[in-house]
Amino acid sequence: RFRDVVIKKLDSSQVELGPVTVLYIKEGFLGGAYERTTGTYRIFQPGPPYLLHEKDFEQIELTERKLDGFTLGPIHFVTVKDGETAGAYHKASGSYQLLPPGNTYKLHEKDYENIEKKLRTDWFELGPYTFLTVGMGYVAGAYKQKGGDFVILPPGHTYQLNENEYRQPQRVRRDKHVVQCGPLTFLTLQEGYLMGAFRTKDGKFEEFNYHDDDASFTLHERDYHGLVVVSKYSKEVQEFGPNRVVTIPEGECGVFEREGCLEI
Repeated sequence: RFRDVVIKKLDSSQVELGPVTVLYIKEGFLGGAYERTTGTYRIFQPGPPYLLHEKDFEQIELTERKLDGFTLGPIHFVTVKDGETAGAYHKASGSYQLLPPGNTYKLHEKDYENIEKKLRTDWFELGPYTFLTVGMGYVAGAYKQKGGDFVILPPGHTYQLNENEYRQPQRVRRDKHVVQCGPLTFLTLQEGYLMGAFRTKDGKFEEFNYHDDDASFTLHERDYHGLVVVSKYSKEVQEFGPNRVVTIPEGECGVFEREGCLEI
């Protein structure tokens, strides 16, 4: 009446007993298998043992749930904690889907690809996006892909820039009197120094002075070139644009030549 009798000790979570697989799923684990009749993938939750016959199921497996993510068959489980961000490309639309923190996402490989997760920092890349935080005391900006205009990113915000719209952003600390970011030069007047540059439109040299108590200037490379910064009180002759400047201390005399004539 019976043949090929099999006796197995149930001492593990997955035991094959002839054509039947006994699957015991403990807390902290998940099981899964493909249904032969439909081709769909079924997920089995912890609980009483499952008796899975090979005529109904194939590629039966068991895996441990992990906070940093795990894969079960064709399904990727991604847990995004606070301080993290994840994302994946949606195959059907080609768009990139961001996965905010505070959830565990179940992504099927037929629907999603290039799944990744990153720790949030003040500057990181995820898929086609660059996340940039511009703190106080910094200047930042990025060129637009269309038109090539340089867009300033004011401090105090976190920006999400798509590579289809912006080129790689730039960020520099504004801790000097002259700071360059992209095509812009951020100039802060400094006591005891002369600062000036040539204007592109007419070629004239412009000296920058305090204007309504404002000591800051933003110079675009298309409008100014040849920025010069020299000490106002140097006894050495210095080139300042088309001019030469020198400070003559008390008790000393200076000699210069005006169109071939010496003057004291």
